[in-house]
Amino acid sequence: MKKNNDVIRVLKHSPDYRKLLATTTVTGLTTWGSFISMLVLLGKITDNGLQLGTLWAISGLVPIAMSFLLGGLIDRMDTKKIIVVSELLKSPLYALFILVPVFDGWA
Repeated sequence: MKKNNDVIRVLKHSPDYRKLLATTTVTGLTTWGSFISMLVLLGKITDNGLQLGTLWAISGLVPIAMSFLLGGLIDRMDTKKIIVVSELLKSPLYALFILVPVFDGWA
């Protein structure tokens, strides 16, 4: 039971840790939400497993590209600004999947 008391004590006495925990939780939930909704959308707009798999693989390229881009910048600039800007850049890239039905018959 001592571990529970330690966690509660840290949460009570460390406002910075509370903020970090809250933002990490919200970011994690929204990331999973976008991932699940993207898979549902892709499942509805594709005709077969090959199309779904191709789009799913392409969707994984966005985080990889952002990681390479941000890896070199994160040490040189303000971390908080980099995280906010990266999330703002990543959101429209995920939103581009809405355009997939426009290109009907792409594969």
